[in-house]
Amino acid sequence: MAIYEDGFKHFTCNKPIQRLEDFKGMKFRTMESPIIMEQFKSLGANPTPLNFAELYSALQQKVVDGQENPLVTIANMKFYEVQKYVMLSGHGYLAHVFDAQQILV
Repeated sequence: MAIYEDGFKHFTCNKPIQRLEDFKGMKFRTMESPIIMEQFKSLGANPTPLNFAELYSALQQKVVDGQENPLVTIANMKFYEVQKYVMLSGHGYLAHVFDAQQILV
């Protein structure tokens, strides 16, 4: 088995989020995960499950107001081109575990 990390997740959107109340009514892209969707509901946001491959265009077309990802993903996917603000929240950690033997086959 092998583990690699993307790091801590942060929020991006087109308006600053300075208080919990600022999440109210905003549409945030989420994975289709009941736990993550509930997290956004508890913030007052509207979780919007969306395939990651569609995220850049959804942000560009304002289908969703914001998203959460580690800084490496935000930079690699160039979300900064379509999102004005990043909130360094570190609210979740993203790591991946995979079976290294599958790679060798």
